[in-house]
Amino acid sequence: MSFLQRIFEPPDVQVHPPMPQINTALTQVAVDAIMNGKFPSIPVQRLVLKTGERCLYCDYAVKITEKLRVIGYRGRGHGCYVRLFRGVGLHTGDGARAAVRDNVQEYVKGKLYITNKRVIFSADKGSFYKPITGLVSFAEDNGNLVLQFGNMSCKLYLQTLHCAVRVLEYIL
Repeated sequence: MSFLQRIFEPPDVQVHPPMPQINTALTQVAVDAIMNGKFPSIPVQRLVLKTGERCLYCDYAVKITEKLRVIGYRGRGHGCYVRLFRGVGLHTGDGARAAVRDNVQEYVKGKLYITNKRVIFSADKGSFYKPITGLVSFAEDNGNLVLQFGNMSCKLYLQTLHCAVRVLEYIL
């Protein structure tokens, strides 16, 4: 990149981080059973189920959140430099620096559990659990599952999206 290009072109914009790759934890037998309308109890470890509660869906998921972040800075300046004699000069002018902001998607890998009483997302950060009675709506959006709980909205990427939607339709 030449000197003039660095001065007059806008700053390089950071590319959004790529979506992490996930595999499904559901077996083909479980997927077929869910799609045929049979909803077997899935045995899960490391999840404490309440009495009368059974897990109907369990799979890896990526929680997608959009945040407005500073992705770079753009500076501009103008002025004049006059050399008075060797080693001494006079510089006058002004400069400004402005933050460049953009919506950046953050991805958190975790595991989504849907039971007959709760929806649980377990991850290192951004975990949540909500009662199924608090679920206001759910929808598919560009291959993602969007869950709306009161004033909280959550967008999840799933390999087996069609199974999760089928389970939620069955529960509600």
